[in-house]
Amino acid sequence: MKLKLFGSRKIVTTATTAERLTDQEIYVPAVSIQAESDNTADIFVGDANVSLTNAAFVLDARDLITITAQTFGWANANISLRDIWIDTDSSGDGVFWAYLERM
Repeated sequence: MKLKLFGSRKIVTTATTAERLTDQEIYVPAVSIQAESDNTADIFVGDANVSLTNAAFVLDARDLITITAQTFGWANANISLRDIWIDTDSSGDGVFWAYLERM
């Protein structure tokens, strides 16, 4: 089996307004999300209700997390990247995100 690395960047346009990681329907077993090195504020990662006071993860500049279905007890499941949201209290801050895709 061959794998291909796919990555992208997501910037929060308006502070304190949650935005989807991507609008595409992409299902993967794991995704890595890294806060940009020049962010001036924390990045909040969660569901559609993510905010500065409601998040699954909080990332400082350069912080990296990998979310896997297996970590949450779903070894053979996939994560919908469209259902991951980010927020920040500084417009223009963002993340890089990546996953492996089967070829």
